[in-house]
Amino acid sequence: MRKKSLFIAVILSLACILLLSCSNHPQNASVSLKIMYDNSDEFFRKYGNVFLTKFPEYQIDVIPLDQYYKDGLTNEEFNNLVESEMPDIILVNNIQNSINEGLLLDLDPFIDKDSSLNEISENIMSYLRKQGEGSLYVISPTFTGQALYYNKDMFDHFNIEYPTDQMTWDDVFLLASKFSNVTYNNTTSYGFYYNGTNLFSLATDIALSSQMTFTDRTGNITLYSDRWKRIIEIISSSVQQGSLAIGEKSQGEPYADNLFFLGNAAMTTDYSNAMTFFSKASFDWDLVTIPVDPSTPDQSASIHVNNMFGIYSKSNHSEAAFKFLEFICSKDFAHTMLRSGINDQLIANEDVVKEMDKLHNLEAFYKLRPIDMVYPFIPLHFGTKMYELGDEAIRSIIEGEKDLDTAMKQLQEESQYLLEYEKKNETE
Repeated sequence: MRKKSLFIAVILSLACILLLSCSNHPQNASVSLKIMYDNSDEFFRKYGNVFLTKFPEYQIDVIPLDQYYKDGLTNEEFNNLVESEMPDIILVNNIQNSINEGLLLDLDPFIDKDSSLNEISENIMSYLRKQGEGSLYVISPTFTGQALYYNKDMFDHFNIEYPTDQMTWDDVFLLASKFSNVTYNNTTSYGFYYNGTNLFSLATDIALSSQMTFTDRTGNITLYSDRWKRIIEIISSSVQQGSLAIGEKSQGEPYADNLFFLGNAAMTTDYSNAMTFFSKASFDWDLVTIPVDPSTPDQSASIHVNNMFGIYSKSNHSEAAFKFLEFICSKDFAHTMLRSGINDQLIANEDVVKEMDKLHNLEAFYKLRPIDMVYPFIPLHFGTKMYELGDEAIRSIIEGEKDLDTAMKQLQEESQYLLEYEKKNETE
């Protein structure tokens, strides 16, 4: 009888051991995740330390990508790196490549009605699902975006109606013209201030709203066209009328010479981090959406989704990996990011952001859907020289040295020649 009892006890012990060994998450045991990210220190500073504080049973190993970026990391090299390193979570830079190569797991089967992923901004989620043709392969807790800021006090002083969401650039410059050659607070002031020193850079920002670039898909310059002429004309005429001012090169503190921050411009466009500086301004301000194209009023190429995370399709810890994704999309983590002073990115959880600032129209950053721009390949050094040529052309129109058509035709010819020259140099 004693031998029989001993035999039964041994069998039960073996059964318990077998059950524990088959479990993905043994009680009080460590769960190890391998995460592919740009830089290890940055990952733990942004995500890892907070996650491990809440879930100490996890272990995280980071596979840093920055060492591979130095020599350039092609899509093929990235795919091979994923195959060899076998991460559980991937920081996705080229989402289409990762989906097409079968590197990512569909996240939809993991999402239930209580999932924190349901709290991500509708427009951000719509963009991410569009990349997967309806399926969700990646999530992002943050994004970047621009808005049109305006000086409420200045508008009130001149009894001019405030800007509104989804204005076009034509609308903005028409509104800015109402402040032409005005004096405000005993200082020459303007309707619109561009926080940059290059006028062609402003032109490309305006073109971006209509998904325009200065080259076509074959790499040919497209500046001598009616659409580009219209953009250059509105910039040059606005400067001439005294309604548009641009920044000057400065070695001082950020925004120290910013005319909008100083209260001498009615409007400006800027990223969300500008709110940190504008909060110290001496006037009341607010914001609306970045100007849009009238044919796509609910979209903007100035909204960028970044830090997209996905689960590797061959991961053996997919449920644990999804727990990490859920956490970085949660309200708890969003609050932590806000308390830590995040100012270079926007949090995808819109409700949390609105709770933190009820004085300003932060919905302006969330109201538009991101759209992808297709940028034709251009030689490395061409861009800088192109912007110099473009700025010179616009200034020649402003100074009356050339008329619009002559300046644009010359810019077209010079930039096309420069492009061909740079292409030839790169192949030699």
